[in-house]
Amino acid sequence: MDCAKAVADGLENGQVITLPTITATCAAWSRISILYDEQGGHQGTQVLQHMPVMVLVDSDVIARSDVRYLKSGIVDALAKWYEFHPYLAKNGDNLALNLKVQVATLTRDTFVQWGEQALRDNAEQQVTVALQKVIDANIALAGLANSMRDDSPSPGVAHAIHNRMTLVPELHDWLHGEKVGYGLRVQSLVARGDGSVDPDLLALLQRYDAPARLPVAETRYAELANTLSQTFKFPAASAALLPFSLAPEAIQRAVLTTQYSK
Repeated sequence: MDCAKAVADGLENGQVITLPTITATCAAWSRISILYDEQGGHQGTQVLQHMPVMVLVDSDVIARSDVRYLKSGIVDALAKWYEFHPYLAKNGDNLALNLKVQVATLTRDTFVQWGEQALRDNAEQQVTVALQKVIDANIALAGLANSMRDDSPSPGVAHAIHNRMTLVPELHDWLHGEKVGYGLRVQSLVARGDGSVDPDLLALLQRYDAPARLPVAETRYAELANTLSQTFKFPAASAALLPFSLAPEAIQRAVLTTQYSK
Protein backbone atom coordinates (compact mmCIF):
# COMPACT_ATOMS: atom_id res chain seq x y z
CA MET A 1 0.00 0.00 0.00
CA ASP A 2 2.83 2.40 0.78
CA CYS A 3 4.34 1.70 -2.63
CA ALA A 4 1.00 2.29 -4.37
CA LYS A 5 0.44 5.53 -2.45
CA ALA A 6 3.89 6.83 -3.35
CA VAL A 7 3.52 5.94 -7.04
CA ALA A 8 0.09 7.60 -7.27
CA ASP A 9 1.44 10.68 -5.51
CA GLY A 10 4.14 11.04 -8.15
CA LEU A 11 1.68 10.94 -11.04
CA GLU A 12 -0.15 13.94 -12.42
CA ASN A 13 -3.65 13.75 -10.93
CA GLY A 14 -2.69 10.39 -9.46
CA GLN A 15 -5.17 8.78 -7.08
CA VAL A 16 -5.10 5.58 -5.08
CA ILE A 17 -7.66 3.32 -3.40
CA THR A 18 -6.34 1.00 -0.71
CA LEU A 19 -7.77 -2.39 0.27
CA PRO A 20 -6.22 -3.50 3.58
CA THR A 21 -6.69 -7.18 4.41
CA ILE A 22 -5.23 -6.84 7.94
CA THR A 23 -5.32 -4.01 10.49
CA ALA A 24 -1.73 -4.25 11.73
CA THR A 25 -0.91 -0.60 10.89
CA CYS A 26 -2.56 2.65 9.79
CA ALA A 27 -0.82 2.47 6.39
CA ALA A 28 -4.09 2.24 4.45
CA TRP A 29 -4.92 5.90 5.12
CA SER A 30 -1.78 7.63 6.43
CA ARG A 31 -0.40 10.45 4.28
CA ILE A 32 3.08 8.97 4.32
CA SER A 33 4.94 6.12 2.66
CA ILE A 34 7.71 4.33 4.53
CA LEU A 35 10.78 3.28 2.56
CA TYR A 36 12.65 0.05 3.33
CA ASP A 37 15.60 -1.73 1.79
CA GLU A 38 15.47 -5.31 0.52
CA GLN A 39 16.34 -6.64 3.98
CA GLY A 40 13.48 -4.72 5.61
CA GLY A 41 15.65 -1.96 7.06
CA HIS A 42 14.07 1.47 7.39
CA GLN A 43 15.42 3.94 4.82
CA GLY A 44 13.21 6.97 5.29
CA THR A 45 9.74 8.46 5.15
CA GLN A 46 8.09 10.10 2.16
CA VAL A 47 5.44 12.67 3.05
CA LEU A 48 2.68 12.54 0.43
CA GLN A 49 0.70 15.39 -1.07
CA HIS A 50 -2.57 13.45 -0.94
CA MET A 51 -4.24 10.79 1.15
CA PRO A 52 -5.94 7.81 -0.53
CA VAL A 53 -9.29 8.84 -2.00
CA MET A 54 -10.91 5.71 -0.60
CA VAL A 55 -10.16 2.88 1.80
CA LEU A 56 -12.15 -0.31 1.19
CA VAL A 57 -12.31 -2.66 4.18
CA ASP A 58 -14.04 -6.04 4.21
CA SER A 59 -14.61 -6.77 7.89
CA ASP A 60 -15.14 -10.47 7.15
CA VAL A 61 -11.61 -10.66 5.74
CA ILE A 62 -10.20 -8.86 8.77
CA ALA A 63 -12.10 -11.19 11.11
CA ARG A 64 -10.42 -14.21 9.51
CA SER A 65 -6.90 -12.83 9.94
CA ASP A 66 -4.55 -13.81 12.76
CA VAL A 67 -5.33 -11.97 16.01
CA ARG A 68 -1.65 -11.05 16.22
CA TYR A 69 -2.21 -8.51 13.44
CA LEU A 70 -5.05 -6.83 15.30
CA LYS A 71 -2.96 -6.61 18.47
CA SER A 72 -0.10 -5.11 16.49
CA GLY A 73 -2.42 -2.52 14.96
CA ILE A 74 -3.88 -1.59 18.34
CA VAL A 75 -0.43 -0.98 19.81
CA ASP A 76 0.65 1.01 16.74
CA ALA A 77 -2.47 3.16 17.06
CA LEU A 78 -2.12 3.54 20.84
CA ALA A 79 1.37 4.85 20.26
CA LYS A 80 -0.01 8.00 18.65
CA TRP A 81 -1.30 9.30 22.00
CA TYR A 82 1.84 8.39 23.94
CA GLU A 83 4.05 9.91 21.25
CA PHE A 84 2.12 13.13 20.54
CA HIS A 85 0.90 14.06 24.03
CA PRO A 86 4.36 14.90 25.48
CA TYR A 87 4.77 17.68 22.90
CA LEU A 88 1.93 19.60 24.55
CA ALA A 89 4.25 20.48 27.45
CA LYS A 90 6.20 22.95 25.29
CA ASN A 91 4.02 23.34 22.20
CA GLY A 92 0.51 23.37 23.63
CA ASP A 93 -0.77 26.22 21.45
CA ASN A 94 -0.05 24.36 18.21
CA LEU A 95 -3.35 23.63 16.42
CA ALA A 96 -2.16 20.66 14.37
CA LEU A 97 -0.66 19.05 17.46
CA ASN A 98 -3.85 19.55 19.46
CA LEU A 99 -5.91 17.99 16.67
CA LYS A 100 -3.53 15.03 16.54
CA VAL A 101 -3.82 14.54 20.30
CA GLN A 102 -7.62 14.80 20.23
CA VAL A 103 -7.90 12.11 17.54
CA ALA A 104 -5.31 9.99 19.34
CA THR A 105 -7.35 10.33 22.54
CA LEU A 106 -10.46 9.07 20.76
CA THR A 107 -8.39 6.18 19.41
CA ARG A 108 -7.10 5.25 22.85
CA ASP A 109 -10.58 5.50 24.38
CA THR A 110 -11.94 3.18 21.68
CA PHE A 111 -9.46 0.49 22.70
CA VAL A 112 -10.21 0.95 26.39
CA GLN A 113 -13.89 0.32 25.71
CA TRP A 114 -13.81 -2.19 22.86
CA GLY A 115 -10.27 -3.59 22.50
CA GLU A 116 -10.46 -6.78 24.53
CA GLN A 117 -13.86 -7.74 23.13
CA ALA A 118 -12.59 -7.13 19.60
CA LEU A 119 -9.72 -9.55 20.18
CA ARG A 120 -12.11 -12.25 21.37
CA ASP A 121 -14.37 -11.65 18.36
CA ASN A 122 -11.41 -11.78 15.99
CA ALA A 123 -10.30 -15.08 17.55
CA GLU A 124 -13.79 -16.45 16.88
CA GLN A 125 -13.81 -14.91 13.38
CA GLN A 126 -16.94 -12.95 14.18
CA VAL A 127 -17.72 -9.49 12.77
CA THR A 128 -19.15 -7.48 15.65
CA VAL A 129 -19.61 -3.87 16.68
CA ALA A 130 -16.49 -4.12 18.85
CA LEU A 131 -14.34 -5.47 16.03
CA GLN A 132 -15.59 -2.87 13.56
CA LYS A 133 -14.88 -0.03 15.98
CA VAL A 134 -11.34 -1.27 16.54
CA ILE A 135 -10.79 -1.73 12.80
CA ASP A 136 -11.89 1.88 12.27
CA ALA A 137 -9.61 3.08 15.07
CA ASN A 138 -6.59 1.14 13.76
CA ILE A 139 -6.96 2.39 10.19
CA ALA A 140 -8.98 5.61 10.06
CA LEU A 141 -8.40 7.29 13.41
CA ALA A 142 -4.71 6.39 13.68
CA GLY A 143 -4.23 7.28 10.02
CA LEU A 144 -5.87 10.66 10.54
CA ALA A 145 -3.80 11.43 13.66
CA ASN A 146 -0.67 10.50 11.74
CA SER A 147 -1.55 12.72 8.77
CA MET A 148 -2.22 16.11 10.36
CA ARG A 149 0.97 18.14 10.26
CA ASP A 150 2.31 21.67 9.91
CA ASP A 151 5.77 23.26 9.95
CA SER A 152 6.38 22.11 13.54
CA PRO A 153 6.85 18.33 13.17
CA SER A 154 6.05 16.03 16.07
CA PRO A 155 7.59 12.66 15.11
CA GLY A 156 7.05 9.73 17.44
CA VAL A 157 9.92 8.61 19.64
CA ALA A 158 8.72 5.00 19.71
CA HIS A 159 8.55 4.94 15.92
CA ALA A 160 12.06 6.39 15.69
CA ILE A 161 13.25 3.54 17.93
CA HIS A 162 11.32 1.12 15.72
CA ASN A 163 13.17 2.43 12.67
CA ARG A 164 16.54 1.44 14.16
CA MET A 165 15.13 -1.93 15.23
CA THR A 166 14.34 -2.82 11.61
CA LEU A 167 18.10 -3.08 11.05
CA VAL A 168 18.49 -5.80 13.70
CA PRO A 169 18.33 -9.30 12.11
CA GLU A 170 16.97 -10.95 15.26
CA LEU A 171 13.88 -8.72 15.13
CA HIS A 172 12.85 -9.28 11.53
CA ASP A 173 10.00 -11.57 12.59
CA TRP A 174 8.48 -8.88 14.85
CA LEU A 175 5.53 -7.02 13.35
CA HIS A 176 5.62 -3.23 13.03
CA GLY A 177 3.35 -2.69 16.03
CA GLU A 178 5.39 -5.10 18.14
CA LYS A 179 8.56 -3.08 17.50
CA VAL A 180 6.62 0.13 18.22
CA GLY A 181 5.33 -1.40 21.47
CA TYR A 182 8.88 -2.11 22.57
CA GLY A 183 9.77 1.43 21.51
CA LEU A 184 6.98 2.79 23.73
CA ARG A 185 8.47 0.91 26.68
CA VAL A 186 11.88 2.44 25.98
CA GLN A 187 10.35 5.91 25.53
CA SER A 188 8.59 5.65 28.88
CA LEU A 189 11.78 4.54 30.63
CA VAL A 190 13.63 7.50 29.11
CA ALA A 191 10.88 9.96 30.02
CA ARG A 192 10.50 8.81 33.64
CA GLY A 193 14.18 8.25 34.29
CA ASP A 194 13.60 6.11 37.38
CA GLY A 195 13.81 2.66 35.82
CA SER A 196 10.03 2.21 35.65
CA VAL A 197 7.43 2.25 32.88
CA ASP A 198 4.25 4.31 33.16
CA PRO A 199 1.77 1.92 34.85
CA ASP A 200 -1.14 2.67 32.49
CA LEU A 201 1.06 2.17 29.44
CA LEU A 202 2.55 -1.00 30.89
CA ALA A 203 -0.92 -2.48 31.44
CA LEU A 204 -1.86 -1.78 27.81
CA LEU A 205 1.37 -3.23 26.44
CA GLN A 206 0.86 -6.38 28.47
CA ARG A 207 -2.81 -6.61 27.46
CA TYR A 208 -1.90 -6.59 23.78
CA ASP A 209 1.20 -8.80 24.09
CA ALA A 210 3.77 -6.21 23.05
CA PRO A 211 7.29 -7.66 23.46
CA ALA A 212 8.92 -6.60 26.72
CA ARG A 213 12.56 -7.44 25.94
CA LEU A 214 14.85 -8.17 23.02
CA PRO A 215 15.14 -11.91 22.19
CA VAL A 216 18.94 -12.06 22.47
CA ALA A 217 21.60 -13.24 24.91
CA GLU A 218 23.07 -10.95 27.58
CA THR A 219 26.25 -10.12 25.66
CA ARG A 220 24.28 -9.28 22.52
CA TYR A 221 21.87 -7.19 24.61
CA ALA A 222 24.61 -4.77 25.60
CA GLU A 223 25.78 -4.57 21.99
CA LEU A 224 22.27 -3.81 20.71
CA ALA A 225 21.67 -1.22 23.45
CA ASN A 226 24.76 0.59 22.28
CA THR A 227 23.88 0.25 18.58
CA LEU A 228 20.28 1.44 19.00
CA SER A 229 21.33 4.43 21.08
CA GLN A 230 24.19 5.50 18.82
CA THR A 231 22.25 5.13 15.55
CA PHE A 232 19.00 6.65 16.87
CA LYS A 233 17.90 9.49 14.58
CA PHE A 234 15.53 12.28 15.62
CA PRO A 235 15.15 15.89 14.39
CA ALA A 236 16.87 18.23 16.85
CA ALA A 237 14.10 20.83 16.55
CA SER A 238 11.46 18.25 17.49
CA ALA A 239 13.56 16.81 20.32
CA ALA A 240 13.79 20.31 21.80
CA LEU A 241 9.98 20.35 22.12
CA LEU A 242 9.90 17.23 24.30
CA PRO A 243 9.99 17.41 28.12
CA PHE A 244 12.70 14.73 28.35
CA SER A 245 16.16 14.18 26.90
CA LEU A 246 16.85 11.82 24.00
CA ALA A 247 20.56 11.68 24.73
CA PRO A 248 22.19 8.42 23.56
CA GLU A 249 23.14 7.45 27.10
CA ALA A 250 19.49 7.76 28.22
CA ILE A 251 18.31 5.50 25.41
CA GLN A 252 21.09 3.01 26.03
CA ARG A 253 20.22 2.86 29.72
CA ALA A 254 16.53 2.34 28.94
CA VAL A 255 17.22 -0.49 26.47
CA LEU A 256 19.48 -2.21 29.01
CA THR A 257 16.72 -1.91 31.62
CA THR A 258 14.31 -3.86 29.39
CA GLN A 259 16.62 -6.87 29.66
CA TYR A 260 14.96 -7.65 32.99
CA SER A 261 11.39 -6.97 31.86
CA LYS A 262 8.75 -9.67 31.87
